[in-house]
Amino acid sequence: MKKIGVAGLQREQIKKTIEATAPGSFEVFIHNDMEAAMKVKSGQLDYYIGACNTGAGAACRLPSR
Repeated sequence: MKKIGVAGLQREQIKKTIEATAPGSFEVFIHNDMEAAMKVKSGQLDYYIGACNTGAGAACRLPSR
């Protein structure tokens, strides 16, 4: 099961949408943006979805492992 970190303004809604759209496919965790990025880099998360106003440009980039 893939792990996704979610951060930002609508994080709860994004989490619920992922869980409803693909039940049992992903574990979804809510983190702040820096924490989620570091977890992707260290391999603790597979993906990070950022939905922040302040990080709108940077949130579009997924950190590479």
